[in-house]
Amino acid sequence: GNLQIAIDNLTENKNTKCLTLGELTKNCKSNYFKEHEAIETGLKKIDELLVKLDRGDVTVIGARPAVGKSAFSAQLAYGLAQKWNVGFFNLEMNEEQIYERYAAMQSGIEMSRIRRAKAYLGDEQEKFSKGNEILEQSKLNIVSDAYSVDKIRKITKAYKFDVIVVDYLQLVQAKATYRGNRVAEVSEVSRDFKLLAKELNCHVILLSQLNRKTEDKKRPTMAELRESGAIEQDASNILLMWKLKVENERGLKIEKCRNGALGGIVLGFDGSHMTFTELDKELEEEEKWETKKKTPFS
Repeated sequence: GNLQIAIDNLTENKNTKCLTLGELTKNCKSNYFKEHEAIETGLKKIDELLVKLDRGDVTVIGARPAVGKSAFSAQLAYGLAQKWNVGFFNLEMNEEQIYERYAAMQSGIEMSRIRRAKAYLGDEQEKFSKGNEILEQSKLNIVSDAYSVDKIRKITKAYKFDVIVVDYLQLVQAKATYRGNRVAEVSEVSRDFKLLAKELNCHVILLSQLNRKTEDKKRPTMAELRESGAIEQDASNILLMWKLKVENERGLKIEKCRNGALGGIVLGFDGSHMTFTELDKELEEEEKWETKKKTPFS
């Protein structure tokens, strides 16, 4: 049976397995009750909620434009690269823009200063120099101009990435042409990423736009993942981020989580330095102005 499947797989270029539960148990039992591959993004509360980074899984982070999802993805990729071999597929910014974000994040100098200043002021030279020293040690792999799942797959395979971060899903082109049917197109791309995660045994973090019809400062739902219900099915974890009433505060809600817990946190967003920090505030309290429900997560 398995030999025939192997022959069929070769002709179809697929990888299907049939195992008895006994064989599956022998393969898996040694992976438990020991240190597992924990998610380490540098944002402790998010890591505690998500618990474990499973290879072969997809995490989707949905946000509307101008919430800061590119800055968030850059920060996540950088944090994960402290421990993992990470590919950051950046489809929206050029290389200088990415560098400016990281330079602002690490040096503490405002991004607008880094971009425009013609000379250092005060302690800027020391800060800039220290920030660059730290960045020069980073093993984060930044990939630009990979606009198809096929290209992303080839690069992921060649570099053996443990985790890939894609900013963002709607910019990835589908293989087929759908003549204006965006739902089918985005669904295909979403499914292809799920297959890529399984095939290459890596974890995929996909940033996704949310429908514009979401009110700017209202908690979004999974239904607003732009153009596709397939994203909702293909993802093991779904995180949604939105603007709160207080300027520079963001709500982040774990809406679906296969291994961890549902819950929400309040993030502070420093747009000048492109950094998010976790605040000691309860999301339910911050949301009370906008929802009549006693518990926003019900």
